[in-house]
Amino acid sequence: MSRRDSRNRREFVLASSGAGLAASAFAKTESLALSGGPRAVTAPGAILTSLTKWPRYTAADKKALHDLIDTGDFYPELV
Repeated sequence: MSRRDSRNRREFVLASSGAGLAASAFAKTESLALSGGPRAVTAPGAILTSLTKWPRYTAADKKALHDLIDTGDFYPELV
């Protein structure tokens, strides 16, 4: 397609690749999953549950953070 060609991209594709193929590509529309379309990312139930659980930290994580805050020993390797 040259700069002097006044056709837009859709017209160029229609003219160069055949109307049937190009028209079907441009006519297809999709809906978001939120609007009733298919999900873009799917996962088995157990994995999905582990990815979406809240809170994402465990009791051990919470204890380690509290211990760190209580001691104030944030960077022991620098001392």
